[in-house]
Amino acid sequence: MEYIITERKLIDLIDRFIETNVGELHRLPLEGINARSDDFVLMNPAGNVVFTFSDHHLSVDKDLFFTLMNLFNINNLELEILLKSWFEYHFPKELILRAQISIY
Repeated sequence: MEYIITERKLIDLIDRFIETNVGELHRLPLEGINARSDDFVLMNPAGNVVFTFSDHHLSVDKDLFFTLMNLFNINNLELEILLKSWFEYHFPKELILRAQISIY
């Protein structure tokens, strides 16, 4: 049987996955030499950085990235587009040029 899932529904699924498996995300300013005033990180309750928004780029924790890629059976480009949409839904004032896997 084949199902068609809307992008909004995928965003809802990612929300539920993050809430259940990662925990509530807390927004903190990004610190560092090259950090701009509007750069920030989203951390889980354990204090691990899950997302980094820096210079209009979204970096995603590699474990979360690969887990979502396998969960939805999509390639990295499709997931980058989906995560960009997820981020823009939750942070509509932030302009995202690209979503990418974090190397950290």
